[in-house]
Amino acid sequence: MTFRKWALAGIAAVAALFASPARSEAGIQVLVEELNASGTVVGSSSFFNGTPAGAVVFSQPFTYSGSQLSIVSGGALTNSHLGSVPASLSSNFGIAVLVDNPTNSLRITVTDDGYTVASPGGGTLRNSASVSIATDAAAQVDSFSRMMSVPLTVPASSTTALADGTTIGGPTDVATDVRPDTIGESPITTANVSSIPNQFALQQVILISIPTGFNTPANTSFNGTAGVTAVPVPAPPALALALIALPLVGARRALRKKA
Repeated sequence: MTFRKWALAGIAAVAALFASPARSEAGIQVLVEELNASGTVVGSSSFFNGTPAGAVVFSQPFTYSGSQLSIVSGGALTNSHLGSVPASLSSNFGIAVLVDNPTNSLRITVTDDGYTVASPGGGTLRNSASVSIATDAAAQVDSFSRMMSVPLTVPASSTTALADGTTIGGPTDVATDVRPDTIGESPITTANVSSIPNQFALQQVILISIPTGFNTPANTSFNGTAGVTAVPVPAPPALALALIALPLVGARRALRKKA
């Protein structure tokens, strides 16, 4: 499925949703949807919501039981409640293939509307995607990200409608990682943000699919990650090597296609 199809499908879904309730407490929202080959949502959609808290990075778990693909385990990680720089939002997920050569895909939309920065100004969005698979089968992860002003028109605390608002940064181009084709580091796409405000939201849209031209049988499993950071300019030097926290990037390199 092309980026245009699944991105526009998501936009159309947002446009069809009813008006949101009044602004409530900031939070994180994960929406999981199953799409057919035409980009139409099929089956049920699942919302997972949480309120980031604590002294460490917060993880919102999510799962999904689909007709062709399932998320066995997933987690959306955020540091919005910590006021850290850079602001980060990342996801990891374990996928089970339920049928031979699935044509459906899974779309994960992760939104957090609770970010704050002490010193607003220009910056950069950095978006990435990564997938690992230990067999001769194939898998693909695509992602793009954007920054939105708050309060959102549909808050991340909503359990009935996809979080949405006014874009003030991005969207980034799509980052794509394919196994077993992609060689080297995971793709990273960026977008300049002319003015990062004191408070903002981050949203990342992730598509999980099986590329054509490969045999990916039922009972295959694979892992994926995706992440976005909002990096002020100039970024502190100590953060130069840790702009995107994707814990499975190293692992997936160890799981490259066997010789």
